[in-house]
Amino acid sequence: MKISAYRALLVIAGCALLAACSSSTPLESGTSSAVTQLFTLEPTPDRSTLQKTATGYLATLLANPANEEITLVDANAELINNSTQHLAVTLPDGKTAQFNVRDFTSMAGGYEGWVGYKPSAWKLNNPSPAEIDFDPRYYLSIVRHGTQLVGNLIVDDQRYQLEYLGGRQHALIKIDSSKLPPEDSQDPKGHANEVSTVKTNLPPKSAHSTIRLLFVTTKQSRAKNPNYRAALTLGLQDANQITKNSQVAITYELAGFMDANHDETGKDFVTLLNDLTYRMPEVKVVRDRVRADLVSMLVANNELCGGGKPGPEKHLGFSAIYCIPSLSHEIGHNFGMSHSWDGVSNAYTHGYQYKPASGSLRFRTQMAPECSPVCPRQLFFSNPRLSYQGQALGTVANHDVARAMNERRETVENFYPPFTGKRIRSVERAKLGLPACLTVTSSDVLTFADCGNISEGDFWYWNNNALTTIRVQQGDVLSCLQWTANGEAAGMGACSGLRSNFSFAGGMIKFSALGISNCMEGNGRSASPKFSYCYDRDDARWETIP
Repeated sequence: MKISAYRALLVIAGCALLAACSSSTPLESGTSSAVTQLFTLEPTPDRSTLQKTATGYLATLLANPANEEITLVDANAELINNSTQHLAVTLPDGKTAQFNVRDFTSMAGGYEGWVGYKPSAWKLNNPSPAEIDFDPRYYLSIVRHGTQLVGNLIVDDQRYQLEYLGGRQHALIKIDSSKLPPEDSQDPKGHANEVSTVKTNLPPKSAHSTIRLLFVTTKQSRAKNPNYRAALTLGLQDANQITKNSQVAITYELAGFMDANHDETGKDFVTLLNDLTYRMPEVKVVRDRVRADLVSMLVANNELCGGGKPGPEKHLGFSAIYCIPSLSHEIGHNFGMSHSWDGVSNAYTHGYQYKPASGSLRFRTQMAPECSPVCPRQLFFSNPRLSYQGQALGTVANHDVARAMNERRETVENFYPPFTGKRIRSVERAKLGLPACLTVTSSDVLTFADCGNISEGDFWYWNNNALTTIRVQQGDVLSCLQWTANGEAAGMGACSGLRSNFSFAGGMIKFSALGISNCMEGNGRSASPKFSYCYDRDDARWETIP
C-alpha cells in the first residue's frame, strides 16, 4: 500500500474526509511542549477507506477486531537511544503524556529498548515505602531496530500499540481489550503426568537469576507479522519490566529465535502447545544447544491469548502465545503460578484482583483473570509488600506470586548449566542495521551474522591476561582469532602461542607484537572484519551482549 496515495486521496476528498482524520490538539496540561514527541500524527483516512486500499501488514492489522482505531504516524526512531531522558506522546483524542526513562537496553540482533514511566502523584502525598513510585496507568515501552519501531503504550489505562509499516511510517493502534481472545486455559494439559513435583518455600540463595528464553515461530505466525522478531523482543523487554516492578529478582535473557517449519493448519491452540512440548524434536535440539531454560512459541491461532505448561519442571518449560503481552502470564504458569484463589487452598501462588463494590480504583495483577466490571491488568505480579494508591497488590496468605517466583527462580535458572560465552558485536555495523555479530563459518571463515541467529558455537571466550586468546568452541574444536596483516581479513586458526597476544578492553580488540598494536575493525564495506592501526572510531569498536 502506498502512503503517498493516502495523501493524494485526502487532497481530493477535502474537508469531508479530513473530518475523520486524527487530531493532534493536546488537552492535558501535564506535558511540556519542550519534551520531544516520539511521533507526530498524520492525516489518516477512516477505517473503511483504509480497508479498501490496504495491503500487506496494514491489511492484517485492520482485519483484527481488537484494533479499535488505527492512526498513521511519523515516528522518529533516532530518539530511541541512550541519551533520551524524556519522551512525550500526543494521541488522536488529544490526550498527551510524558514519560521519564527508566531503562535503556542494547539487545541481541541490533535491537535497542527504551522504557519510560510517569511518576506517581499519589506517592508525593503518601510517601509510604510500600507505595509504588510510578503511575501504572501510564507506560511506554519501545524497541528499535534501525528505522523500525514497535511499542506498547498505556495512557490513562488505555492500551495502544505502535507497529512498523515502512520508512518512517508507523501505525498507532488503540486496543479494545474486550475483543482480545480469552487469556488462556487454566489447565492446558497434554499428558496426565503434567504435575510439577517441585515444591519449595525456601528463600533463594542467590541475589539474582538470569533465565534464558528461546522464541520459536511457525509458518503462519511469521507470515502474519513481518516484524515478529522486534515484537517478541518487545515482549521480552516488558516481561523484564514486570519482574523488576514486582521485586522478582529475574532477568529474562534472549537465547535466540528458531523459525520452525511448523504448520498450524487444522490444529487448535492446545494442540499447538502440545506439539511444541512433545512433538517437535528439532526444538529440543536447539533448546539444548542454546541452553534455553524456557521456550515460547508465537502462533497465529487466536483461540486463546496464550497457554503455558505448569512448572517448574524442565520438561514443562513451554508456552505458546498469540497475544505477545501475555508472555509474562504464561511464563508465570511455567513457574507453577495460577489464576485465582479458590477460597480453600493454602497456597500463595495466585493472581490478585482488587474489585471493590464502589470506588474508581480497580485493578488485577498479571496472573489474575478479568473482572466484571473490568479491572485493568497492571504491570505487576501479586505482591502484598507493594501498594498502589494505598491498596496492597496481594495478600500474604494467598496472593504472593512475587514470593513464589523468587523461591523457584533458581530451579528454573538451573535447568541448564550457566552460559558464560558472549556474543561480540560491531558497534558500527549495528548502527547501520547490518549483521553485526562475529561468527565462524563451517569453512573456518570469520564473518558477520544477525546476533539473534547465532548459536552457542559463535559465543566467544577470553581472559585478559598476559597470554590472551579470543576463541570459540565449536563442538569439540577450539578455534582462535588470528592476525594476518593490516588491511586483510581477520582469520581463525588453531589456538597457539602466536594467537595469544590479544586483548579485548575498552571496546577494542587489539593484537600486539613488538610494541605495535593493531585493532580489528568492522564496517559496512566488508563481509569480514579486518585489522588496521588503532584509532578511536566506531568501526574499531566492539561490544559484548549475552
